[in-house]
Amino acid sequence: LEKYQVIVFSSRANWLFGNGEWQTYSGETSAKGVRDALLAVKPKDDTNMHAGFERAFALRASGLDTIYLFSDGLPTSGPNLTPAQEALSESERGVI
Repeated sequence: LEKYQVIVFSSRANWLFGNGEWQTYSGETSAKGVRDALLAVKPKDDTNMHAGFERAFALRASGLDTIYLFSDGLPTSGPNLTPAQEALSESERGVI
């Protein structure tokens, strides 16, 4: 691991650091910086995984080779979800 970037998403996707530029990996220092920055993020709104992946795939041209996805649930908004699917509970959505 040499470079990394973190994307947080709810109804929108945002870079955790800067404007999407790669961050230099520095072992424990980087891990602590990511942890501290994530702890400052307050969960809100829905779960639009499409927005998160769209933001991540924007990094393909600059060397993206791996994506790790962490989420607190299934998608609740975004393309390809019907209004009826968006209204389902998480357990009902899991059946789909």
